[in-house]
Amino acid sequence: MKTAQIKPYPAFANGKRMVATQFNVVSIQDNLFDHVIFKYTLLDAGGAWAGESTFELNGIDQYSTWFATPEGAVNVYDYVGNF
Repeated sequence: MKTAQIKPYPAFANGKRMVATQFNVVSIQDNLFDHVIFKYTLLDAGGAWAGESTFELNGIDQYSTWFATPEGAVNVYDYVGNF
């Protein structure tokens, strides 16, 4: 699993306060035209799950800013990581 480092971010998982320092992104739905949903998972420094949510690119203008290739997928971390 590829993870990216993020600035420390407060997170709450299972009623426990945590500090997320890394995250992982996967595409969970993509119509290959104008809509994609990514799921991002927050992790603490030890790799423990610290929460998750989704991020969407809607419409041809947004969708065309990412490249649905292994090389282009690296850009997704930039999009999602700017939350």
